[in-house]
Amino acid sequence: MSHSHTRSRRLWATVVASLVLAALVVAPANAEPRWVGYATTQTGTAAGGWVGGHKVGALVVYRIAPGAARPSGAWGPVREASRIRSRSATARAGWIVSKFGRYRDRTQAAAVQVALHHLLVGRSWRVGGASTRRRLARTGHSAAIRYLALTMVKQSARYAGPYRLAVSTSTPTVGASARVRVQIRSRAGKPIKKLPVAISYAGSSTSRRITDATGTAVATFARPGAGEHDVTVAVAKVPATILRLRKPARGSRVALAGGKTVMTRNRTAVVRALPHVAIKSDKTVFDPGAPLRGRFTVTKSLGTFSRSAEVTLHGPFTNWSQASCATRPRARVIRPVVGNTWKYLAAATPPRGLYVWKVRLSGDRLNAPVTACGGATSVRGTPIAVVKALRSRYRVGARPAADLVTRKLYHYNEVATVRLYGPFAARDRVACGVRKEVHAIQVRVTANGTVRSPGVRVTARGWYGWRATLPGDARHLSVRTACAAPSSIFEVR
Repeated sequence: MSHSHTRSRRLWATVVASLVLAALVVAPANAEPRWVGYATTQTGTAAGGWVGGHKVGALVVYRIAPGAARPSGAWGPVREASRIRSRSATARAGWIVSKFGRYRDRTQAAAVQVALHHLLVGRSWRVGGASTRRRLARTGHSAAIRYLALTMVKQSARYAGPYRLAVSTSTPTVGASARVRVQIRSRAGKPIKKLPVAISYAGSSTSRRITDATGTAVATFARPGAGEHDVTVAVAKVPATILRLRKPARGSRVALAGGKTVMTRNRTAVVRALPHVAIKSDKTVFDPGAPLRGRFTVTKSLGTFSRSAEVTLHGPFTNWSQASCATRPRARVIRPVVGNTWKYLAAATPPRGLYVWKVRLSGDRLNAPVTACGGATSVRGTPIAVVKALRSRYRVGARPAADLVTRKLYHYNEVATVRLYGPFAARDRVACGVRKEVHAIQVRVTANGTVRSPGVRVTARGWYGWRATLPGDARHLSVRTACAAPSSIFEVR
């Protein structure tokens, strides 16, 4: 008896299990419970009995083919569709279900489905079409549903994708802050506001922003180093531009609500280096007739691209307080520069005076343009000096003196030496040998003009001659007056 009961229980368990399995297989045909919306008249089609959202498992869905049969049978996988009726209509429908599809309000849910039918089916299923009006008549909220659906349709034309995500980066010079600007707009060119944006700048922490009323988000990164930097932008919660669909074995497909996406962009930002240019003349003083020479060196430069350096010489100046690279250049030359390097400077012999060099180095993608002024140097001039005897004849015991006349002196302040040579037996025998030097007198010369020497007592008869020497300095060569010049000779009787 116990064996008979045991077999009965096993048989009954098998029957129950079979019924449960059958229910699971058949369940998908009825596994589309209503979510929120309104009851309508049954028509035997997907549009009958309900207007609004349904549920497939945990998913909120909307039927998109009102004239098809009600969904039944097993559900297929989620598939993406970018063109139903048209790409534009699909993108607009994607925007509507993405933005409004999951909001739990019966009027809004009904309006979402009406708007989908308007865009994806059209004709009598437009918002104001006959089929739509008949379907909504029983809800008691036909006018409100149609008004809201029409609003969604109009807004979708303004704010649906495909979206244009523009990312621009500033190109600061090292030491300054870098700026990244992000802007997102709809297909119609309307800004999309209130979207979270994450902006990553290599070497800096991620900046998080929200797009403003112009669809723009801006992030600033403090003083990044010179060079190229990877920039990554991610804009989240972007409304979908496609529809995610599930298809049953039979009947209308359904569109899944929600489905916002993330848009990303990668850029390379550049922070330009600030090269350093140092200028140095080969000598601080050049003599007349010698070309000016020097060099400039470029350091802290990036890359190996060739760029040009304009080299100009400025002067002459009479004193260093006037020296400037802002004056009109006297000479100009162009030199190619690659990376960190040095180049010679050269200019034909300019007039006497003080000079400075200017190097204007052009910029490129990785380097900012720079200008340097330096390499101060001078070209010495040749002064003119004449020494004159005050009288042509003196008596023995007199104290003759000389006038030293100078020209072409600039900021001169040195001690000149005036020497007296003699006595000689005849005028034409006057010379400037050391053994005939009678006396050496020092006089300070500070300007162009005449400086008179102190008198020198002479005790012997004969012919005498004066000669003067002006020492050189940074601006002047050393000069000596002519020996036995006619104006420098006098006689003592």
